[in-house]
Amino acid sequence: MTAIKELTMAASVGKNFANVYVSEAFEEVDRTVVTVFFESGGIEYKHFTFVLGKGKTRVTLTDLGAGKYNCYAIQFGPDEEKIESKISFEISEFDNVDTGLDLESIKDALEDIKKVL
Repeated sequence: MTAIKELTMAASVGKNFANVYVSEAFEEVDRTVVTVFFESGGIEYKHFTFVLGKGKTRVTLTDLGAGKYNCYAIQFGPDEEKIESKISFEISEFDNVDTGLDLESIKDALEDIKKVL
């Protein structure tokens, strides 16, 4: 039973969604269990649990609210060998919000003011 050194995870985060990727630590993966918690005030609240079958390495989370999320993965290999990992990510309530302001022109105006002063 050959396991790599560690189970790794990565998250690709958007405005209100995230894709969580889990590596395959075993040559033969039986299943991977990914549990997602929402964290608020230092307390974790269970959000979802996913069981990924052989060859599945991604969990897509949609309609997420702003805040911090912790994802725990347990991957099972042959003979119920297991390896664990954790990743955290945040959804900002300000990401991709159209303020109606042209930030580049504001930056240019501030540079012009700086030159005059």
